[in-house]
Amino acid sequence: MSIPKLGKITPYQFQWDAIQKALAEIRAQFRGEKPIEPFFIDAYVSAGKTIIGGAIAAHCKNTNTPLLILARTGELVEQNSDEIFNMGSAASIFSASLGRKSTYFSTVVGTEGTVANYIDDKLGLVDPQSGKSFVPKIVLIDESHQVDWKDVLDNGNTSYSKIINKLKAINPNLVIAGMTGSPYRGVESIKGDFWKQKIEPSIGREFLVENGFIHHTEFGHAAGGYDLSEFDNIEQSGTKDFSASDIEKMHDKMTLSATQSIMQEVVGVMQNRLCALVTCAGKKHCEEAASCVPSDEYAIVTDSTGKKERRKILNGAKKGELNERGTFRYKYIFQIGCLTTGVSVSPWDTSILLRRIGSLTLLTQLLGRGMRLLKPEHEEAGMSKAGHLVLDFSGTM
Repeated sequence: MSIPKLGKITPYQFQWDAIQKALAEIRAQFRGEKPIEPFFIDAYVSAGKTIIGGAIAAHCKNTNTPLLILARTGELVEQNSDEIFNMGSAASIFSASLGRKSTYFSTVVGTEGTVANYIDDKLGLVDPQSGKSFVPKIVLIDESHQVDWKDVLDNGNTSYSKIINKLKAINPNLVIAGMTGSPYRGVESIKGDFWKQKIEPSIGREFLVENGFIHHTEFGHAAGGYDLSEFDNIEQSGTKDFSASDIEKMHDKMTLSATQSIMQEVVGVMQNRLCALVTCAGKKHCEEAASCVPSDEYAIVTDSTGKKERRKILNGAKKGELNERGTFRYKYIFQIGCLTTGVSVSPWDTSILLRRIGSLTLLTQLLGRGMRLLKPEHEEAGMSKAGHLVLDFSGTM
């Protein structure tokens, strides 16, 4: 059977198989052939989860089925919405960070925090401008490992708990589906009391690397590094990173001379590579590390970076924007922990760890940023990406 083109996109065979199995599971739950139980798709970073979600949205449009897609960040919401339009469907955006709160279309894509603030257990999701209410029959959660499923079962106060339990109060037959590239919280699988089913087979890293859908990862030898041995806990429950106070303590252990020595090594390595994502221990550490590279080749992105500035930086990085000297304007992006999930910047071919990462889930997501293939327009511009290099100066791995 040939795979149909959906709008501008023809899914790969492995994506199409996952799409068909997910839709079959949704139909079976709707018809009462299977119990109403949350299920998830295990698809590694860069497997095309936005394409899978876009195809489900296109099917929901054709069958007039209300669908709510949830994500943690505005970037993810925007990526999901763009892919839905690329696949010949349409979606409303409900996200404060993007400045839009609409329930106009039968598919709504929203950030979990904003949706939780406007959800009602009798009306559903309420558009604050029109007053129109939206009650989905399906909820699709992007990066579903981020759901604190214990809190959902306990009818707790997290955003996902509020959304799911209030919608289930209106519609007990609500179908809940998830997509994740790291299906565990801490070191435990998310499959269990809440996520009871997994679509088989998983779309794993080895399959994607062997078939050329993502780049392999090479772990390079870091000559220098920090002594952060006291921060050894990488099995923290869920997707939590080290606390702000712990990160501050890490920075206290980092001398400026050590940072300068490390960055000298990084600059040497980057002479023959494209762009790097550098994870630091706080804003001051970002500034210290950034002072070691050319001022027209870096940007710093933290939780305090304004929305417009953040979007400008990431869009420039995605395009491979050049500075006046003809080198990458955003060759180095320094961040603390706000670019670990869902951000797609294909020119990133190097991951630099200057601090410990607090969970296996976050580490997997972070390293996935550098594994994506270059876009055709980048290759046409003469870029080439030999692989993904990881330099760990923190002792995380």
